[in-house]
Amino acid sequence: MPNEHEIVTKFGYSNFIVSPGHVSNEEIQFWGQHGYPTFLASLDEITFALQQKAKTISVRIDSLGSDKPGIKVDQLADLAQMLKAHDRTLECFEVYCGSGNSLDNMVDIVRQIFRMFLDHFSTAKSINFAGGHGFKYEGWDDQVKHFDWLTYFRAIRVLAAEMGIPDYVNFLIEPARDILADTGVLLVGVKRDIIKHSNSSIVVTDGSRMLMPSAQLRNRSHNTVFLDNTFREIVHGKDSVTCKIRGRSLLRNDYILPGEAAVPKSVMAGGYLLIFDVGAYCATQHMEFLNVPPAGEVVVNIDGSMHLVTKPGHLLDKWRNLLPEHQAIPVG
Repeated sequence: MPNEHEIVTKFGYSNFIVSPGHVSNEEIQFWGQHGYPTFLASLDEITFALQQKAKTISVRIDSLGSDKPGIKVDQLADLAQMLKAHDRTLECFEVYCGSGNSLDNMVDIVRQIFRMFLDHFSTAKSINFAGGHGFKYEGWDDQVKHFDWLTYFRAIRVLAAEMGIPDYVNFLIEPARDILADTGVLLVGVKRDIIKHSNSSIVVTDGSRMLMPSAQLRNRSHNTVFLDNTFREIVHGKDSVTCKIRGRSLLRNDYILPGEAAVPKSVMAGGYLLIFDVGAYCATQHMEFLNVPPAGEVVVNIDGSMHLVTKPGHLLDKWRNLLPEHQAIPVG
């Protein structure tokens, strides 16, 4: 969004792409004036950009026929004809292919993307393979949970040669989750001894689903480790019990993780819970619903030193924009 442009340029960033959802004409003009490649997601938006004689034209393609913003596959021929009528070519096109894909699926997607290039946009200057690369949240070993990039890049090279993709075409990639996921850990406090009733067993924490909603939304089973009140790990034994990890709010589904997690029976109030591989969320995914403030963020350096880089949200954050007095709105 345009307000993000002010933030990133303030901190020294200047070379980036713009990948929004559906956007207004005003926003298309804004990004066009700054000259950034902007991935437009509908024929109507592209028509406007062509009418405005935008410096470059880039598009997002939805390969799944989903509700995700993007040109649908059955519209590619129309898009190619539209560009030809204006004597324009694509700067770049990116292809949405979902998330959590296996290596084999991602290689198949590369093949589909190259076919789109050859059939419709053979003069495009670059191809953005976007994201979709799987990260196995349930894995502990790096070789298990991380995407096999080396094999993937080799497959791209082989397919590009076999299918005759010109050397001048640049390849872009957005591998954020696999790079960032295991750089972050969420620390929450355990607030009660394990609660047991006829439905299930529950660990009550001061966390919330609002801190990392994608875990439930995408059914991602993050690994967990429980600590006692001195921050020593509580080792799982044969007496572990499966529990749901409850958040702090009254919301019926305020469970931080999907399903249940293995919990040592000795877990009790005053201890802590570590939820691993949240680096792709951190405070950026926080939702203010039910006045749940965002967590603070701490950077742990290689030498073990720690620095607070984002302070925790304030309990009154939800009311920070409340005016002390009503302001009249002029009419007419």
